[in-house]
Amino acid sequence: MKKKKETKKQRTIAEYRQTASPDSNKHKGTASSLEEITAEGERQRSLRWRMYGLVPYNLSEIQKGIQYGHAVVEYAEHVMSRREHNIPYYTWARRDKTFVILNGGTTSTNPESPGTMNLHAEMLRVMDVDVAVFFEPDLGDQLTAAAFLVDERVWDRETYPDFVSGFESIEETNEEAHYSQMWGEDWRSLLQLRLFIGQFKLA
Repeated sequence: MKKKKETKKQRTIAEYRQTASPDSNKHKGTASSLEEITAEGERQRSLRWRMYGLVPYNLSEIQKGIQYGHAVVEYAEHVMSRREHNIPYYTWARRDKTFVILNGGTTSTNPESPGTMNLHAEMLRVMDVDVAVFFEPDLGDQLTAAAFLVDERVWDRETYPDFVSGFESIEETNEEAHYSQMWGEDWRSLLQLRLFIGQFKLA
């Protein structure tokens, strides 16, 4: 039987699924000893986690929840396919269990004119954030949800407050000192993620 030719849209969706899935090896880390790996695992367990999601603005309320649920299942599938134990996911699934669904705007299957959902999911991948996406077959394989885990250092602004400066001339130096003292060497990526999720409203 003659093999059906793959369309450009199918190739685009397949490539996007591959690149935007939480299948990176970043959680393996670069620890040089078992002690460092154990310490990192304990640190991750000590943090509170929330599963954030982006959904299109024009879905019904119940469909927003359903599509987000699809993406969470995709996230779980990718976690279970890994060999290593994903501490953030299992900590969230067994203890925290909190969902936060955000309005991700528009979605599109046209690679030359992507929707804001598509751009946001790509931005998360560029930021090296594990993100799972779901494309709804009944809606023309449009991107209808993206799910990603965020720890408390990003969303708990009472425990981890934003920088406030009263001296504009030395603001940049003070800002770096504030976040590096609060978050350590991860401060740049954590601040970037805080600014990213801060732009959205609840779905």
